[in-house]
Amino acid sequence: MTAGSTLGGDRVVRLQVRVPVQLHRMLEACAERSGLSTVGLVRVLLEEALAASPETVSEALKSRRGPADLVSLSALVASEHAIKLYELVMPGGSRQSHEARGLAFGAAEQRLEDVRAQLEEGR
Repeated sequence: MTAGSTLGGDRVVRLQVRVPVQLHRMLEACAERSGLSTVGLVRVLLEEALAASPETVSEALKSRRGPADLVSLSALVASEHAIKLYELVMPGGSRQSHEARGLAFGAAEQRLEDVRAQLEEGR
């Protein structure tokens, strides 16, 4: 680690970390989807993992997510299960479900934008 400049008024330290190529690819892809640089994503992940001042690695890795996240994950698993069943039952189901996923993803993004706009109007 080497001492560096300041970031937001705080003194920063440069930390060089080697990661496997596959992990780096996953970081880059997630960062791109999130609109962050890879370094920015790593900072966010570190801050989130260490926010509760854990004393051990296992404490840092425990989920701080709430019941709503569990409900969301359950809904996602259920929808994926339904898609897989559709693919198994319908002729050409795999091709059709791929197309439907794209449409569903676009509709979900639009719905999120609508909700965000409504929340902003309510402020």
